[in-house]
Amino acid sequence: MAQKEKTELNDKKKVAIGYVRTSTDEQEISVDAQQERIKAYCVAHDIELVGCILDTGVSGTTKPESRDGFKIVMNAVKENTANCVIVYRNDRIARKATDQKNAIYELV
Repeated sequence: MAQKEKTELNDKKKVAIGYVRTSTDEQEISVDAQQERIKAYCVAHDIELVGCILDTGVSGTTKPESRDGFKIVMNAVKENTANCVIVYRNDRIARKATDQKNAIYELV
């Protein structure tokens, strides 16, 4: 039974929500550039992108669950609007690896 469920999950079309975060206007990579990279990744991997959610002016040290944009991302996954989250880089979720892990755990 577990193998069948795993196969069904793998056969399921990937529907993604993108997440973009910047802490300052002088960010290494702009909001637009992050969105373009997310879109290009989805096209290259046959992933339907239902939208990109932005958190601008938010520090990477702010817990993801405290951010308005990331709350929208979490709700989209929990409500099955999307079944994966695409980010430009893991540190867009959080600066600390433990915060990244905790946020990902909440999404699974």
